[in-house]
Amino acid sequence: TELAWAFSSVGEDHGVLDGTAAALSTLGRTLDEAAAKTSRAHGATPRHQLSDFGSQPSTRAEPTIVQEGAGWCAVLKPPGWEVDTQETDRDLMLRQGRQPLSTFLQRRYGALSPLCSRVDLDFGFLHRLDTPSSGIILAALSHEQLFRLRWLQATGGIVRRYLVLCHGRLAEVGDKRTFDGPIRVDGKGLSVVAADGQIACTHVRVLAHLSNRSTEASVTSHGQGGHAPLYSLCECSIDTGRRHQIRTHLAHAGHAVVCDGRYGTEKFEADLGFCPRNFLHRFLLSWPDLGEGRSVQAKLPR
Repeated sequence: TELAWAFSSVGEDHGVLDGTAAALSTLGRTLDEAAAKTSRAHGATPRHQLSDFGSQPSTRAEPTIVQEGAGWCAVLKPPGWEVDTQETDRDLMLRQGRQPLSTFLQRRYGALSPLCSRVDLDFGFLHRLDTPSSGIILAALSHEQLFRLRWLQATGGIVRRYLVLCHGRLAEVGDKRTFDGPIRVDGKGLSVVAADGQIACTHVRVLAHLSNRSTEASVTSHGQGGHAPLYSLCECSIDTGRRHQIRTHLAHAGHAVVCDGRYGTEKFEADLGFCPRNFLHRFLLSWPDLGEGRSVQAKLPR
């Protein structure tokens, strides 16, 4: 996928894109066939033994399946659930009380999809989403589909759109802004906009201006009542997937996401008075599937 990403990024092909897609598809089928043979030899696919942490009942909202297809599923992740991967510090996740989304997949598909138990392949997850945020997570249930979707993601074939409420007047309603400051990820700490960072690009369209009157947020028009809007409701899309990209770009521009305890610390306590979660929600994923466009949407959780 790295080779496909490199050629796609510079607008070149030379047969590389088709070649990498075919090679990944063959590899995926081979791994699926091997997994099926193992399953038949043992009579059933062994279920992954859930950790004590993952098997505990959660007081948080549970994830739900939004849509399923051949070898994939779309999961609606509530706030507080972590899209855990092979890079996740599981001890830290335990101490901080975050729920691993992999355990949900294992409970739902463990007997059908060995991929759900493969930490080395990120349990089949195609992308991450910040733990305090909500939204759609695409997960593969077969190796062939995993590598196909990874190829699509590497070549820009998967569209991700987000609903975000941020502080301040970002732009006029209907206007669009693009933030392309490079982002550097400092280990497990904050992501920052820095000249030595990686290429990052976030597109933002302002949908409405909002003001907080007492405990209620009401839509306002510029100039009405003589009050400037306090918040901007935005639709965001990303060309890259850097860690905390949208939150980092907006905070750097002086418009931190509402209830962001990492990048909007100065207003975090006040935000909690009317918003109990980080106001960033991935509401749409779309990609080409079997010759036609596939689109999955999920409303903002209450």
